[in-house]
Amino acid sequence: MHMQTNCIHLIPLFALAIRGIYAVVRMQTNSITLFTSIYYISPHTKRK
Repeated sequence: MHMQTNCIHLIPLFALAIRGIYAVVRMQTNSITLFTSIYYISPHTKRK
């Protein structure tokens, strides 16, 4: 019985963790695309 309550408590925690990881990954990809766009737009890249 105790094990089952633990599983029930773990499920929402697991979902929350997945949601948090997804948010972090999405934030990182957004910052990376923003950085690359700024890097390519900046005139410093055109100077060879």
